[in-house]
Amino acid sequence: MGVMKAALRLLSLLLPLLGFTGCHRLNMGYFSEIRGGYIFNVSAPIVVVYSPQDMISSFYLPLIIYDLQAIGFYNVFSMQEYPPSRAKNIIYVHVVRNISALPVYAYHYTLIDRARPDRCYWHEGQFYCSQVPTDYYAINGFSTYSKMLVGSHFILDWWDNVLNKRVLYIDGSVTGNTCGYNRLYEDLIQDTIWRIDFTRSEHYRYYQKLPLYQPCYKR
Repeated sequence: MGVMKAALRLLSLLLPLLGFTGCHRLNMGYFSEIRGGYIFNVSAPIVVVYSPQDMISSFYLPLIIYDLQAIGFYNVFSMQEYPPSRAKNIIYVHVVRNISALPVYAYHYTLIDRARPDRCYWHEGQFYCSQVPTDYYAINGFSTYSKMLVGSHFILDWWDNVLNKRVLYIDGSVTGNTCGYNRLYEDLIQDTIWRIDFTRSEHYRYYQKLPLYQPCYKR
């Protein structure tokens, strides 16, 4: 009995945590377009470039370079470390957060109670009557409100500096409620880079579970 009680107590403690893992997920997306037939040289110098006004991208630049090196591109530099004009490839990066308002219309209905006439008919030598319901719902008004949509994107625009052509374009995204997750951009950058397929274009959505300790609340 003591073992059974201990097991039940442990289960009661784990159930809330299981709720967190099952319900609180990040809705993420991956979009890529690749130039067919292009061969990526992992040894060629690559420079990662960002806009001087893009403070978010500049903050995460070391992580971006580290993750690119981790997938096999060893000679990846910032534009302060290596002249972009001498690089084989240039990757323009942009980390951005978008907030937009979506109008939502809610219609209100009311029940119209009309008279219930008798419907009579003759069947097999006998006269029958029955009531026919004529109640129906009608729109009697509507209301509108705005639903705020929040989305974050990590964009890599990969160019061949010699050919002066775009060879790869990637947009990693997160939409919906992020539960105030403070490592959102780190996970978005790492997930996007590690999902790169250099042989084909891809478009899909996926989910990532939040950590057990992460509380979910509306923002």
